[in-house]
Amino acid sequence: MRLILRNSLPAGVHSAISATLLAVVVLMLADGNTTDAQGTSSTAQRLQFQTAMASSVREACDRLWQSVVTVQPIGTADSAGDEVRADAPTTGIIVDGDGYILTSNLVTKANAASLLIRLDDGSRHAAEVIATDHHRNLVLLKIDADQTLIPADLSSPPSIQVGQTTIAMGRYGTDGSPLVSTGILSALSRLEGIAIQTDARVSPSFYGGPLIDLNGHVLGIVIPAVAVGGAEEETSWYDAGITFAIPAGVITEKLQRLKSGDDIRKGLLGLVPKSKDPYDNDTTLASVRLRSPAEQAGLIAGDVVTKVAGRDVQRFQQIKEALGPYDAGDTVDISVQRDGQVVDVQIQLADNIPPLQPQRLGIIARSPADQSGTDQDEAQSQGVIVDDMIPDSPAAKTFQVGDRIVAAGKIDDIDIETLRRLVVTASPDQPTTFKVMRQTDGEQSDAGPLELSIQTNPVAGPITGKTPKSWAGDWNDTEWAAEPLKLPDVPNAAVVLAPSAEDSETGRPLGLFVALQPPGDPPPEKAIEAWTEAAKQSGVVVCVVAAESDQGWKPKEIDLIDRIAAAVMKRTGVASTAVAIGSVSGAIGGDAGPADAMALAAGLSLVHRFGGIALSDKTRPPAIRVKENDPETAVHVLLPISDDDSLPTWGTALRRAGYAIINGKPLDRAGLLGWVRRLQAI
Repeated sequence: MRLILRNSLPAGVHSAISATLLAVVVLMLADGNTTDAQGTSSTAQRLQFQTAMASSVREACDRLWQSVVTVQPIGTADSAGDEVRADAPTTGIIVDGDGYILTSNLVTKANAASLLIRLDDGSRHAAEVIATDHHRNLVLLKIDADQTLIPADLSSPPSIQVGQTTIAMGRYGTDGSPLVSTGILSALSRLEGIAIQTDARVSPSFYGGPLIDLNGHVLGIVIPAVAVGGAEEETSWYDAGITFAIPAGVITEKLQRLKSGDDIRKGLLGLVPKSKDPYDNDTTLASVRLRSPAEQAGLIAGDVVTKVAGRDVQRFQQIKEALGPYDAGDTVDISVQRDGQVVDVQIQLADNIPPLQPQRLGIIARSPADQSGTDQDEAQSQGVIVDDMIPDSPAAKTFQVGDRIVAAGKIDDIDIETLRRLVVTASPDQPTTFKVMRQTDGEQSDAGPLELSIQTNPVAGPITGKTPKSWAGDWNDTEWAAEPLKLPDVPNAAVVLAPSAEDSETGRPLGLFVALQPPGDPPPEKAIEAWTEAAKQSGVVVCVVAAESDQGWKPKEIDLIDRIAAAVMKRTGVASTAVAIGSVSGAIGGDAGPADAMALAAGLSLVHRFGGIALSDKTRPPAIRVKENDPETAVHVLLPISDDDSLPTWGTALRRAGYAIINGKPLDRAGLLGWVRRLQAI
């Protein structure tokens, strides 16, 4: 308690009100356990403390209200597209007496016809956008005002400590009513090193407003943002006790650049980690992105990153945090270990990297450790076993079933996840070298590894309907049953069609297709009947999920879909890389509807869960950010089209973001589920 209270009162508080607050705290610490029979002493002390704290908060805010303004977007088309309305106002802060105002990028997302600034004195002024800091979700505006403007002092406060009291300030409504929310500073260096975090609860009205301490010093500017994997929309965590702000010191450094009209973007390097877990003690590179700054600087697969911008790193998360504060155009020093030598490079970060063009070999792989009941020495337990190949794929022309891949590219200690990332990012123009131990008469050869040079194929393009030989009818002799799936706090009705738990454990890895129903359709128990034969034929578990309400799918159900898929995967032998989502009919030529839009939203949001999205090309896309397709979780999109000329506009946007678009033509259910299972192929 003493530590929290001390940090809540930074050194240098000299006002009479703050002195009173400090005196009350001392009194409570000295006599906190002494009360009369009625407990009136402690009650009075608490009341006095709360009163003094409230007064201190008001005094701190009063120093800044003249610099805090309302920002109101005007002239945004409504959802029907035929009316003009004023979007909800948010907050900004004056940063220069010449009329410069900093706010969050929330005000520019609605593509408003104009922006209106309401000053503390009630006057209104049109604003123009000067520049945007895309990296930190900030926008610099400018107004022409006759009156004197009082800018906030963004110079860094004496110290910023976790645990100190924070105050978020905002304006509400068109009349700019003051908003205040208090909390503590809960973390530094969040959002990969660009933000500080407070537990003050805020609404979107606070975005763009200052976060201050009890002295009235500006700690930062509140922004709409969520941590990686936390939610799809940047505003999803409002009023959740998790609020991010860009530090005032960083803003001061970037302000002159923004004033000159230069947009700022995140600096990109192009590293692809070997480890699936960013918190593993492993900074080995599985590959580097083609035509990226990393490739141009000479970094290669197999390099072990040891230092970034002067900071020692042992985990990939530390690499992200070290790179986080840097913008496109900045130069960063990187040190890597290669063949026992330290290699130092200086790299200029880019604002974009050419989109991913996912590649495929066509092998069905497993780890040697998955081969139970056999005696293996340490060498035989390393690498990746080729279990089968997709017919007519690059792998089918070169590999043999039973081959053990022991090295790929520059990586000697290859595993399945590393191999997958290396292949996904492989050059479409240059072959990749593999070292393979080949069996002879069912036994590993004593000869050294074969060296194979193979050119990968792009995943995008016409669908292949061919499946590995070992999959032909491999689930036909098992019993499949449809059973309801009920989870705590998940109101959605769902039915799962799958083999018995015993059969799931002994068969080859299954796929999983989560099929969303249009609102108002018959119950999932009825819809699942049409999938029985196709599921058994393809070896794919099907889970039909209904919307919570007949009124339609809601964004909040994305998390519920994730929980449903995770529960199904836990109960069945589903390969984690062969999981897809779609509607019950969109990808097989049915009409597009809300279920297709929801499948697209969930698939793009839950990239850790779904490797494929299958939907109608007539889908009306949801209002969702399209993030770049990440090599660590590369997603494929199947559309019932015959060629690229039929690609919808939003499909073109996905392709530009690096998503592999599969031309599936109208498929039947077996064809769709066959594609789902083949997602596991490397």
